[in-house]
Amino acid sequence: MASITSGSPQKSEHEIVQQSQALLEKAKQAAHVSNYSDAIGYCAQALVLTPNHVDTLYLMAVLKRNTGYFDEAEKLLEKLRVNESERVNVFFESGMVRLGLNRPNDAIPFFHRAVQLNPQHFDSQFQLAFSYLMVGQLGAALTHLTHARNINVKNIRVYQELGNVLSKLGRNEESNRNFQTAYSLNPKNVTTLLLWAEAEEFGNNIEHASFLINSAISLGSDNNAAKIVRGVIERRKGDYDSALASFHEVDLQKVAGPARSYYFSQLGMLLDRMGRYEEAMQAFDSFNKYQREELGLVYAEEKNKKLFQDLTEYFKRDRVDKLPRAQAANADEEQPIFIVGFPRSGTTMAEQIITSHKNIAAGDELHIIMFQLMDIHRLFPRDHAYPQCLDYLANESGLRDVMKMRQDFLSRERMAGLLEPGVNRFTDKTPLNEVHMGMIHLMFPEAPIIHLIRHPLDVVMSSYFNDVRHGDLFSTSLETTARHYGRAMDIVEQYKRELDLNYMSVRYEDIVEDIETNARKIIDFINEPWDPACLEFYKNKRRARTASYAQVTEKVYTRSVHRYKNYQKWLEPIIPVLEPYIERYGYTV
Repeated sequence: MASITSGSPQKSEHEIVQQSQALLEKAKQAAHVSNYSDAIGYCAQALVLTPNHVDTLYLMAVLKRNTGYFDEAEKLLEKLRVNESERVNVFFESGMVRLGLNRPNDAIPFFHRAVQLNPQHFDSQFQLAFSYLMVGQLGAALTHLTHARNINVKNIRVYQELGNVLSKLGRNEESNRNFQTAYSLNPKNVTTLLLWAEAEEFGNNIEHASFLINSAISLGSDNNAAKIVRGVIERRKGDYDSALASFHEVDLQKVAGPARSYYFSQLGMLLDRMGRYEEAMQAFDSFNKYQREELGLVYAEEKNKKLFQDLTEYFKRDRVDKLPRAQAANADEEQPIFIVGFPRSGTTMAEQIITSHKNIAAGDELHIIMFQLMDIHRLFPRDHAYPQCLDYLANESGLRDVMKMRQDFLSRERMAGLLEPGVNRFTDKTPLNEVHMGMIHLMFPEAPIIHLIRHPLDVVMSSYFNDVRHGDLFSTSLETTARHYGRAMDIVEQYKRELDLNYMSVRYEDIVEDIETNARKIIDFINEPWDPACLEFYKNKRRARTASYAQVTEKVYTRSVHRYKNYQKWLEPIIPVLEPYIERYGYTV
């Protein structure tokens, strides 16, 4: 086959391929020295000559990802996935594109596929673990980090993240051993000291955290990330003036990406604690504006509008009563306790109380329901989305399928390694699980569901102040947070009307006011004998892995009750949206 270009002599196919290959080599050389502009230009010229050349398409996709053109990268990778379904790097890059878009949930299946194709592919194992870490699946993250370490025992990043994950799991000695290994590989690696300091702060070892972060700062005067963490540590110590000085030392001109949004969120927390509410609100607004405008973290409005509409139309008693319910396979089967509630509603404190009981293990945010919904097409035909696909449970194989869903949930829980010998009950407090109480009811009709309620203005405001990634990024504006809150609360009311749930609601403010009475009610509801340790939940050795991790190590306090009053003038525009729920749950403004 020959190619003819106007005004140019004909070239043979061999000559075209040679010219294309020469351009590809130039692109690789330019990419090697990070000259991405020239590399992209060479690739573009090569693709004019050989539009379907696999290596050129792949390199162009990598270059587009590296320069932030994620949509263009994905189009190239989609083409490659069709024709190169066994190529590990294609699936690895597909995962990296989604990480670049801050969509770790979507990245996980692609990294999984890469690992299936080549279990020895270090980068795929590592990034799969990192994605699991981002969505709170610590057991899965630990599994794949361990695989990555076995592939490359000299990689410092693996030991850094193993220390990080093990810290979050409360396995302090193992965490420290991994940080020490990372430190021995390179004593001057700032990231090791930074992550180690964060782990120690997370575990309330504040003095050692201070030592580590000061060591990190001593390695480089322009280490802005370390100065931010030092500010957080000093805030935890109660030294607010020193903390503020640390934040003021940060050169914001050199801070970008997630680190910049983290700076504003943590500065806002500090100013709030200092009672400087005007400045705090400015910091929180800067945090969320940066999230929206620079990081692209914007609420998926239409997607959620449709989801809640579909849930409302589907979960009606006359329809759901036709579906089978799963049941325990045997008397020793693990038993979940679902603690549900909008983010920042007190679910972490409730879990600390419940899991202080000797018979109950802490699952924290398992996110298993979310993963099951992502994989639901494997159980049901693709022509129906969730929840309509649940109609297939009404056929003769329905009981088998819903039992399969239940066992899948429990197998994922086992992978997290939650239970010790003699304990078969565990909690799942994944935020916004209340949105899927219908599916939970089909899998675990007997499971207790404890719903935490808190003043809607406190909940919405606190969500806006924190980096909440659940619910398709609703929290990056007050307006979208209020709308998502209303949608979640409305679907809960429908579930309560239409399903025979094993349900209990409890108000955060009631727990704070009288912890013993309400803790006893909760323990009685889940059908366990009273354990006095539940009143000393702040001594619970487990580490909460949420934004409340510091608060739940303290005795009950009331400073978060009606905290919204400090910011009421900024909340005025959303009060009309929240008024029905404020009244429904017995609150006032």
